[in-house]
Amino acid sequence: MPPNRYRLVSMVSHLGRSTTSGHYVSDAYSIAHQRWLAFNDNEVVDTEEKAVLEQGERTGYLLFYMHSDAAEEVSQSRGTDQAHGRGDQARCVLTPP
Repeated sequence: MPPNRYRLVSMVSHLGRSTTSGHYVSDAYSIAHQRWLAFNDNEVVDTEEKAVLEQGERTGYLLFYMHSDAAEEVSQSRGTDQAHGRGDQARCVLTPP
């Protein structure tokens, strides 16, 4: 049985010098757009996975992972939804085996 593999899909980071002060930001991978996004208050910008991983080593506070098989299934179902004209209105719901 192969080992379980997971993909980082989102991370909350704390920027500040102490636990009593600072600022929280989030990075999330958009499966629909196949890119990383950085969220900082009202600003959302594209970012690179390398930057997310480097920041996470220093300031990562809360990390979210998805099983690689599930990430692949969601990614494939997004392609199927777009091919059938469902686009962004479709919700990807995974059923446990």
